[in-house]
Amino acid sequence: MKFNQYTWNLYKQSPDGQKAIKEFEEAKKKLDSLLDDYELFESISQNGGGTRGLEEISAQIDEVEPKYEQLGRKVEKLKSQLE
Repeated sequence: MKFNQYTWNLYKQSPDGQKAIKEFEEAKKKLDSLLDDYELFESISQNGGGTRGLEEISAQIDEVEPKYEQLGRKVEKLKSQLE
């Protein structure tokens, strides 16, 4: 089944579309924040700081990253259906 721009716009305005977009945006913000924290703690640990914070951030990234990638695949699939 092939979607056109009109169908894509309808989907984006639907409750399911809005939910998917919101989830994707929230996951991206969370991952970006965790990556920033990771870089900060990595820098601290390399300069003699503790590694506990780095390990906690790494665990959070490991948890969020697959969800972010899954949402990205959903978006790519929808885009490909529009073509």
